Amino acid sequence: MTFVLPGATPPAPIPHDDIVSKTSFGVCAFIDVLGFAEEVRRVSTLDDLVRTRDRINRVRNQFDFEPRDDMLLDLHSMYDKRVLAFSDSVIAYFPLRSKAMEMQGDFDPVFSELAGFAEAQGACVLGNGDFVRGGVELGWWFQDGTTLVSDALVEAHGLETRADVPVIAIGERLYEHARSHRDRQAYATEIDPVDTAFRRYEGIYKGQPTRFYYLDYIRICLDSIDALETRADVERYKAAAPGPARQAILDTSHRARLLEWLTCHATQIKHAHETAPIVAQSKYVWLADYHNEMCDMHIADPSCYCRL
Repeated sequence: MTFVLPGATPPAPIPHDDIVSKTSFGVCAFIDVLGFAEEVRRVSTLDDLVRTRDRINRVRNQFDFEPRDDMLLDLHSMYDKRVLAFSDSVIAYFPLRSKAMEMQGDFDPVFSELAGFAEAQGACVLGNGDFVRGGVELGWWFQDGTTLVSDALVEAHGLETRADVPVIAIGERLYEHARSHRDRQAYATEIDPVDTAFRRYEGIYKGQPTRFYYLDYIRICLDSIDALETRADVERYKAAAPGPARQAILDTSHRARLLEWLTCHATQIKHAHETAPIVAQSKYVWLADYHNEMCDMHIADPSCYCRL
């Protein structure tokens, strides 16, 4: 029932077809930059403001906000993906019904996008020491121009709030959707995306135990490293005799890239820990432990450990 003041013109009925056409069900990510609010409070000069602006623009660019690359634009169109931004937050959404989903189903495209979030997270850290935190969840999304109402966004934001360490948390709806998906059966156990892309977090939030899955961004980034990254690597590989000689080049180059990534990641964690307020330092202690566990899993070289 709608209450109308005496003499007032009743509101026009909302066309349901219009509402339906602008509503979908899909995956929403809410990403925030750690320490940004405090950085804004410290802005006192134009130079400070420029540095703060540049920082948030770097993070937005990693998460494909306003892409200019034709390939990215085509992918956004294929996935019907929207990327919004305000202040230090980036919101990404794509429905479970799109051109990409029609061709591939919704299992592989969802994990492809999640891997993209993880790689963007790693790139933020390595590039400029920008640590992010976020949440990703399934739900409905209604967007009409500048009006946005979405329970997927509400849930993703709630996950980000509960995540007290620099991770992108995975909602229960999304986890259950992936865990029980029939297309998961096509993967062998050792490459099952549900087991290899997610990790379980257990901690304390506002004095109460909290548990959730999160994107295993270090593992995803390390698994995506290409041994032949530069043209010189490729030429050296081509010049070698097929067989053991080429394999040795691949092994040596891959190990060097792993070591480079992990060493840089450790350096950024150390710097963040040293410059963070005392109340926030525990986040980076947790992240250092996670980093070291991934070192043991991928390279077992103490030189790339993060020691705080």
